[in-house]
Amino acid sequence: MGRRMALLVNANSLDEVRLGLRAGFSRDVTELTLDDATAATVESVSENLTDSIVAPMVAFALLGFARTPLPTELLTL
Repeated sequence: MGRRMALLVNANSLDEVRLGLRAGFSRDVTELTLDDATAATVESVSENLTDSIVAPMVAFALLGFARTPLPTELLTL
């Protein structure tokens, strides 16, 4: 998602950026400016990175392999 959105933002293709965001967001994207769309993309990519990579690594580092799933769920609430 991030690379595709970066290409669309660089091309100043606001309608296509909004269309791409609509697939990943449940909120209304019709009023977003290009700057808002860029911020929304960065937020989405960083949230996905945190949920899928950072939180499990932190849980493993703190509690070990046996307790990893529980903290992952708690860290993403």
